[in-house]
Amino acid sequence: MVRGKRLNLYIVASPLQLLNALEARARFPADEHWLFLRFASQFERNAHQIDYLLRLFPWKKVIDVRFNSRLLGRHPYEIDFFWLLRLLPYRFGHIFIGDPRPFPFRLLGLNLRTTGELVLLDDGAATITFQRDPSLLIAPRKPARDRKRKLIRRAREALGLRFEYGRTPDLFTCFDLEAQPGQRVWLNDYPWLRRQMSHAGLQTDNKVWFLGSALSEKGLVSSERLFFDIMRRVREHFADMPFVYIAHRHEQPTKLARMERELNMEIVEFDLPVELAFWERKVIPGHVASFFSTALFTLGKIYPSTPRTALDIPERLLVDKHREAAAGIMAQLKRDGVDVHPLPGPVPSP
Repeated sequence: MVRGKRLNLYIVASPLQLLNALEARARFPADEHWLFLRFASQFERNAHQIDYLLRLFPWKKVIDVRFNSRLLGRHPYEIDFFWLLRLLPYRFGHIFIGDPRPFPFRLLGLNLRTTGELVLLDDGAATITFQRDPSLLIAPRKPARDRKRKLIRRAREALGLRFEYGRTPDLFTCFDLEAQPGQRVWLNDYPWLRRQMSHAGLQTDNKVWFLGSALSEKGLVSSERLFFDIMRRVREHFADMPFVYIAHRHEQPTKLARMERELNMEIVEFDLPVELAFWERKVIPGHVASFFSTALFTLGKIYPSTPRTALDIPERLLVDKHREAAAGIMAQLKRDGVDVHPLPGPVPSP
């Protein structure tokens, strides 16, 4: 507490997590809401969208811990311990975390004092994966480096800190997910965001807006060649409609330039998360489509009259370790009323 005030703390690392923190800020009452940003600044599009959201929707207090891990050659875990010690004197109401896996999120989320609950914010596909298999959260993760292992051992000995979840934390989500034992799930259908985004007087366009995906950059498919083969099938499916490809913030500029040149696609990059970008452009999307993108859920909440399509990539084209997660998301999309189609045409070779 600060002089009797109730504080909520939000620890986030991405634009989507920050967007969901804004929604939680409106849902969970407190006298003050503090934002703790902890992310790698070398990902410029990620940083740009976060900064844009901060300008649009300011916070009472922002603790900005961004760093360049490429420049440093490592993650600055010492800074996380510094902020833990700085924040330990405070007692928070609820603590919200955008990603339960990284060490800094567990360090702060599990060890700061709270009178409320530790709550997970939606983080796209990861949320569905964790909810389906909570052992990914409860089981302790082995530190990756000796330096980190020594820090954790010393912190345990000196301060009695926790680093493992005793149960699945509560969840604030837009997905239709079943609660785990002892867990509370709050449904987020974005009422605050919808109130900010008046659609009065806006026209619905006639375009297909395809939500891009860093499939090759993140290793979900085996090669960029395969990604291009898949996108050719996508373009065939929507051949009779104006088509716009929305670049994912982790896609490489060289790949996007090649797509524009070889696939004859209009490609746009948004300054805001896609949930806000159409509002900024003063347009209602005529049609949104993607692969197994969880943004199809959120856009369905904000634009309920806009058709949504998911193209199902054949399982054998995905790298083995990602197949189960992709299938889980596609099942959720079907349940949410998204029109799911198989990838058209001959199946490309992996």
